[in-house]
Amino acid sequence: MAQILNPIMNISIHSKQWPFIFALLTGFAIPISSAATNIFIVLTFISFMLNQGFNRQNLSKIAHHPLAMSALLLFSLMIIGTSYSPVENLVAWSQVKKYLELLYLPLFILVFSSKKRQVYGLWAFLAAMLLTLLFSYLTAWGLFHYKGTMDNPFVFKQHIAQNILMAFSVYLLWFLAKKHRFWRYLGFLLATLAAVNVFMVQGRSGYVILLALILLITYQLWTWRGLLLGLLLIAGLSVAVYHRPLHERAQETVQQMADYQHGIVKNSLAIRLQFQYYSAQLFWQHPWFGTGTGSFAQQYGQLAAEKDLFPSSNPHNEYLLIANQLGGLGLLALIGFFYQMGRLRTLTGDYAPLASALTVTLVVGCAFNSMLLDFTEGHAFIYLLAVVYARLTGETALTGQA
Repeated sequence: MAQILNPIMNISIHSKQWPFIFALLTGFAIPISSAATNIFIVLTFISFMLNQGFNRQNLSKIAHHPLAMSALLLFSLMIIGTSYSPVENLVAWSQVKKYLELLYLPLFILVFSSKKRQVYGLWAFLAAMLLTLLFSYLTAWGLFHYKGTMDNPFVFKQHIAQNILMAFSVYLLWFLAKKHRFWRYLGFLLATLAAVNVFMVQGRSGYVILLALILLITYQLWTWRGLLLGLLLIAGLSVAVYHRPLHERAQETVQQMADYQHGIVKNSLAIRLQFQYYSAQLFWQHPWFGTGTGSFAQQYGQLAAEKDLFPSSNPHNEYLLIANQLGGLGLLALIGFFYQMGRLRTLTGDYAPLASALTVTLVVGCAFNSMLLDFTEGHAFIYLLAVVYARLTGETALTGQA
């Protein structure tokens, strides 16, 4: 219990620990403030370079860490994509900048390289999410107001980002409650409150991710037979939280789908479906290398003008966004990144179930959002990946063979 409750108390402050402290502050800041996140990442990098930097030993660790190398490969392709992009260099490099969190993955892997630091890293992020959960309920009860409303009680970030992170936090709370017996009942209670909160906030991506994670939990507990129980739990949870905002959101979704099927594109869901349909068509025009980094808005804008569509700079689908800019090569790199997550999950020791949850969250979430492009989601999951995969166990982790 002391390992959980006293992470910061046991830190003797000296220069070598500042990168770790700033990394913890980054994990806490991500769900709350983008500006604070950027500040703490810069401080993490500066303090890391002043203390040890990327010396030969650290470079060797990164070179033998398949997940870190997969992230660097994807980022390298983004840079190469600027060389043949039809847009101005400023626009192309602005797109590269949005994927900088891929460079932070090796840094945080080195910072969270011990078991204790992994525990602290998870709790730093979870502390911010529990604070979000508290203020979200207070907003729903009319006792607090910052950004959201009683019918849509998001707090620090917009509703889509909050719901995605809260959905994953449900799994994280369940995982930690199962792992640490002392606070098990409190952990399960908080996980339940977080699950209900997901349905209180109007973010459909969070709904889908939460349902996928519930199925994962039941599968991890009872293998394939657990999937049936998972479906029953989903049905029961849906009935339990079917209050007015969710009821209206469900009816709205059904109506929007019907509108889209009848060619009516005047609502958020129909517009997103249109983005994805025509983005797929654009991909097949340049299937090998795409049209270059930062080119999607221009290419889709031209198509939108020809077909009288809504313009977009983001298809709200990471697979399609990468594929259009970097072609099949970039799409393979993205899928390879997710493949490494799945392949290496068993080498993360006690965190293997959590590694599976991260994989499911990103694979599913990227089908509905550009998860790596979006600041909050991208930084949150790169941070969590670094924490969970920082200390791969066994010789297979060093050789890159599973």
